[in-house]
Amino acid sequence: MTTLARLSLWVPTAQRDAFETVFERQLAPVLQRHGLVESSERGRTTVVFSRLFSFDRPGQIAAAEQALAQDAAWQTLLQELGPHFGMNGDDRALHYSLGVYSAPVGPGRTVEAGAGIQQGLWQNFGIQDGLASAFVFDILQDRAGHLWLATFNGVIRYDGALFSSFTTEDGLADNTVAAMVEDREGHLWFGTGGFNAEGRGVSRYDGQEFATFTSADGLADNTVTAIAEDRQGHLWFGTGGGIAQIEGRGVSRYDGQQFVSFTSEDGLAGNTVLAIFQDRQSYLWFGTRESEGGGVSRYDGQAFVTFTSADGLADNTVMAIEEDRAGHLWFGTGWFSGEGRGVSRYDGQEFVSFTSADGLADNTVTAIEEDRQGHLWFGTQTGGLSRFDGKGFVTFTTQDGLANNRVSSIFEDRQGNLWVGTQSSRSLCRYVGTQFATFTVQDGLANNGVMAILEDKVGDLWFGTSAPGRA
Repeated sequence: MTTLARLSLWVPTAQRDAFETVFERQLAPVLQRHGLVESSERGRTTVVFSRLFSFDRPGQIAAAEQALAQDAAWQTLLQELGPHFGMNGDDRALHYSLGVYSAPVGPGRTVEAGAGIQQGLWQNFGIQDGLASAFVFDILQDRAGHLWLATFNGVIRYDGALFSSFTTEDGLADNTVAAMVEDREGHLWFGTGGFNAEGRGVSRYDGQEFATFTSADGLADNTVTAIAEDRQGHLWFGTGGGIAQIEGRGVSRYDGQQFVSFTSEDGLAGNTVLAIFQDRQSYLWFGTRESEGGGVSRYDGQAFVTFTSADGLADNTVMAIEEDRAGHLWFGTGWFSGEGRGVSRYDGQEFVSFTSADGLADNTVTAIEEDRQGHLWFGTQTGGLSRFDGKGFVTFTTQDGLANNRVSSIFEDRQGNLWVGTQSSRSLCRYVGTQFATFTVQDGLANNGVMAILEDKVGDLWFGTSAPGRA
């Protein structure tokens, strides 16, 4: 199996045939001087002009990309050709990209997991135990029971004994992985970018090969920070967002053959999609950012219906969506960098919003969880945690034993314990119905900034922290 890179050039469809001749006469000789050998494989149908090139290993592609970027002759040609092929304005150079297209999965870096540090109920794994990155952002468990960790240094698979790390050297599109999902066929999808830079698309992993999909394939944008699979098996990719607050270009649906993208021009509330959720009636809901219009859009497979503050939604930036056992939808509003206006409940007919005036801990709602008793829990940006029993709110803060009032995640385990992760420098809390039990680095937690929580098949809890490892 050969490693392939794809060179994509953004040329108007009507001019592709004419550009073919220009490419062979002017651009191909420059590529050949850099040792780029064109493959006979044609690859997937793209929405741009593209060519595939063979490489011995994925790590060589980045070096070739850098060499082209520094080649004065290449850059001059792009400047000269741009105005003839649709480029106008200040930046008239023909837009291009060179990146991994497909690659056999590299060997990665596999090491035996160290024993970690056992402190009380906690066991930590860090770099000294074989973990390839000090930052674990997200956690996924695949159907085989392996844990996958999304980091700033690629993805890491943990089988209970070994850490196996995969990066761009092994065929991954980019080392900053922002979102993960396993589809119904068992393929893993990794969305990249959104934290310190724009992404480079999504990579699909089938156990043998990484295949990368980008805007050249029809993906709305290469920064993907939200992924969901619907009940028909279609994958949805929300673009933009992340800590870097990158402006998105809508949401894309992939049916296994082609991408169809939707933007605000199609009725989507906004082009930066912060959350994707499918309800029990199979409607898809997309939470978006207010700065682009915003609100939440419902999609029935035919058209979007958008709900905003004008319809009763508390605020037009929606970053958390949950459905309760009664079928009501709840929308948490606000963003880590901006104040929200509470939480809204939608019963299919109207919105009822709740704010701090009603007893909600804070108006910026970052997480929502329904427990097995039917109580709804709302994590807030600065006010702590609120529990709603259908009649009123009870709020828990540091005065009640909550570790910190900046809540980023909520999770109920199989024993009915409620776990609360916080954003800032405090820690993690477990609520057992009568009191909070707080765990910090002194108890063995890897770091006091807990970003993600997952329970595995044997009932163990995993906590993704900001640094220096995972607990």
